[in-house]
Amino acid sequence: MSAMKNYSKLRHNNKAHQVCVHSKGFTENLLEKIDVGVRKLTLKKGTTGGDNNPPPKEIRDSDVSFFEHRDSPWFHERMQSIVHNVNEECYHFDLDGSGAYQYTEYKGDGGHYSYHSDTCDFDPG
Repeated sequence: MSAMKNYSKLRHNNKAHQVCVHSKGFTENLLEKIDVGVRKLTLKKGTTGGDNNPPPKEIRDSDVSFFEHRDSPWFHERMQSIVHNVNEECYHFDLDGSGAYQYTEYKGDGGHYSYHSDTCDFDPG
């Protein structure tokens, strides 16, 4: 039985976007291990579009860091497995791996990142 749920009615700008949620990716022990890793990260203000300067707070108000493969190979292996399984069940993209995984903190009531797409030229049709 799949641990994923399909939410195909998510809409933005009148375009439907398929979203899959993988609900059983990590055990409690692995989540604790991630928490230990997060406490070792050095956070900095999140940026947008490759710009190294923080954007106006109306666009993004968050702090970020990255889980590098060399620092947490077990995490990358687990994420690759999850991404592969979700892709096989929901999307069927031709994937060839990943880089670092971003960790983001949104603090207080004002923390946010406005709607955006990390992929520029993708049209889900």
